[in-house]
Amino acid sequence: MQDDQSEKKLEDYLDHLLTDDIIGATQEARRKSNRVLQDQGISATALLLANVIAEAVEHPERLMHAAFPFYPT
Repeated sequence: MQDDQSEKKLEDYLDHLLTDDIIGATQEARRKSNRVLQDQGISATALLLANVIAEAVEHPERLMHAAFPFYPT
């Protein structure tokens, strides 16, 4: 058996919502979303850099050959 609380819909709250509340909540959600995307970008860049460094340490000849194609191997 479900409560009346779970049966409520958006229309039930429309009289109580203010435009400023909706705009403010939307702007805050956008700010949080941007922060998350920036954090993900920083994490992806850090992983890429870590992989490049690991590859350079494990196989320095590949890096030298990529940077200097005429470098003797």
